[in-house]
Amino acid sequence: MNSGKPAASSSIELKELMEILGINCSTGDSPFSALVKYFNLQYKNDGILDVNDTQLSIVVMTLLHIRQQQGQLILFSDTGWNTISEPELNELIVAVSVVILEISPPGSSKQKQVREYLEVNAVSSDKNLTRDYIQVINGCFHGQLGKLVSHSPELIPVVRLNVDLSSLTDLEHVEIPPVFEKFIMDVTGHEGKYFEYLLDVYAALLDLSAPTLAKGVILHGPGGNGKSVLMDLLESFFLPANVAVKSLDDIGKEFGLQNFTKAMINVSHELSSARPKAESVRQLKKLLDLKPGATEVNEKFKSAQNRVIDLKMIFSSNTVVDFGKGQKEPLSRRIIILPFNTTPTIKDPELTDKLKQQKENILAYLFQRLHAIHLRDGFVEPPEVVIQTNNLWFSKSSYIANDPQLAAEISNWLNIHTEKHEGERVDRADLNRQLKADIPEATSHVCNNIIQFEFKYTEVKTNGHRLWEGMRLKSDSHVDTTRSESSVEDDYISDEYY
Repeated sequence: MNSGKPAASSSIELKELMEILGINCSTGDSPFSALVKYFNLQYKNDGILDVNDTQLSIVVMTLLHIRQQQGQLILFSDTGWNTISEPELNELIVAVSVVILEISPPGSSKQKQVREYLEVNAVSSDKNLTRDYIQVINGCFHGQLGKLVSHSPELIPVVRLNVDLSSLTDLEHVEIPPVFEKFIMDVTGHEGKYFEYLLDVYAALLDLSAPTLAKGVILHGPGGNGKSVLMDLLESFFLPANVAVKSLDDIGKEFGLQNFTKAMINVSHELSSARPKAESVRQLKKLLDLKPGATEVNEKFKSAQNRVIDLKMIFSSNTVVDFGKGQKEPLSRRIIILPFNTTPTIKDPELTDKLKQQKENILAYLFQRLHAIHLRDGFVEPPEVVIQTNNLWFSKSSYIANDPQLAAEISNWLNIHTEKHEGERVDRADLNRQLKADIPEATSHVCNNIIQFEFKYTEVKTNGHRLWEGMRLKSDSHVDTTRSESSVEDDYISDEYY
């Protein structure tokens, strides 16, 4: 440690720093002397600067781009804005002390004081936060423009990824990697329309500004169908500290929102029990608001704080979950269910690793899809399999949700044998009787729910008969359209559909 004058090379670098900070060095003072005057620092008798905790905190906060975001500190560097951990911040405090101020490295107590000062006094990131950009290591991608721009201290994306795309020379013309294409084709059963739709939904999980109301995605299907592989790939785009792993059951607990404030996505390989608690469902609905407000967050050993939790969520589920009466309709606007019904004939145990090895190219391709989504102002049209699956989950009938395979069989039967036609009517009991002759497990109650809530037919009563308005039977159907007044619908339960 010298008397306070840095070496010549350091003096040049310090002068550049002074110019960036707008500190005047033209008065004849050395850059170091100008720095000392700027911060109003004093020397001790031995010629070494006497810097207290507050002064050191102000120097660190001034020299570095540090912001406070939701109770955490973030730092701007050549890789953009990133959360700075306690050990990393301590290293910077020591570096500023030793290299810039040329004082002894502060001890742990002083480091703690500086850290706590910054947590309270650092400028909030709120006015610079943006949902329009997605940060990667070498820049920020704007979905609507389809361009990658340079990092800027004035631009703080809410979503920040841990992927470097600098090795790709042309981000606007990246082909889908073959290993990724084959995987998506396999999980969508080689259905072209579903292939395109799934890729759109998957890409939009990275973009909070994507023109879609849905902020949640549930992958539904039995095990071994690729759900975990797709989720692991998505998770690999983020730093581990920015990924929450909370099931629906977790969200409803006392400390269920803990760690959500620093998360940029929630990836949970399980959704919940078949009938989650009402509080968990209410919390989920609030979290999936398109523009969320402040939410009270309880963290262990800390007082409750109001935080804005703005992230997308993806879950996996082997079974249909009943969200409860009154919650299905609002959640149907916030969540997309993607069916995973196809089991690959040949399973590759190294598939996840192969996909991660191509994640730069995969991400660049997904960015292209995001740009296309913005240009068309939405996803491509959902295929019928997605529409049917979402109808099963969000139907008002719990019977449909509890046996989606049976409901799908009934829906297929109705598609084959009936069609909409204004002015026509079909007797409800006769239709159900014929349907049950082909599908013995079907009950009239389930059939009625599907016809009313999925196919949107209205029931009318005429002379004691219950008829479906606007429905007619196709020409190849053998359902009897007449009935005697004495015929009775044997297992009709009630008109109160849940």
